Amino acid sequence: MRVGWRLWILLVLMLVAFAGRGYAQRPPTEEERERVRVRIGMTREQQEQIEKLWMETDRKLKEIAQKMSDLRRQLFELYDTYDYDRAKAAAIRKQIAALYAQRMAAFADNQEKLRRILNRDQFERLRALIHEDFEKRRQAWQGKRGFPPHGPGAGAPPHGPGEHP
Repeated sequence: MRVGWRLWILLVLMLVAFAGRGYAQRPPTEEERERVRVRIGMTREQQEQIEKLWMETDRKLKEIAQKMSDLRRQLFELYDTYDYDRAKAAAIRKQIAALYAQRMAAFADNQEKLRRILNRDQFERLRALIHEDFEKRRQAWQGKRGFPPHGPGAGAPPHGPGEHP
C-alpha cells in the first residue's frame, strides 16, 4: 500500500503527530506537537485522543494491508500458470474486495471518531492545516517530478506518470 494513499485520510492525524516536518522518521518533538495543538486550538486531552485514534487506525490498516498483500501474491502466483484455477482466483479477488471494504470502513470510522473529538472550528482549522501541508508537499513534489500528485478530492490525472501533455 502506498504511504501517500493511506495517509490521505490519516493526514489529519499525522499532522498532529508530525506537523511541519513532512514524513520524517524521528518522532515529533514536544515543541512541534505543542505548536500544532495550539494552532488547532485543541486541548492536550484531545491531542492524546487523536494520537491514540491514529495509532489504532494505523494498526488496523497495516493488518489489512498485509492480508491484501498476501492475497495479491497468491493471485499473481495463480496467474503465472496459463491454465490457472479460475474459481480460486475469483475467491481470492472476492477476499481482496472484502478487505478493501474493511479499509474504507476503517477510514470512515476514523473520520467519525475525529469529529467526536474535535468541534467544528477545530476541525476546520485542522483541515486548513492539512490543505496547507498538502500544497507544500505537492509543490515540492511537482518540482522534483514535473507533475503533481493527486490529493484530497482530486480527480483522475489528465495523463499518466511520465506522460506530459
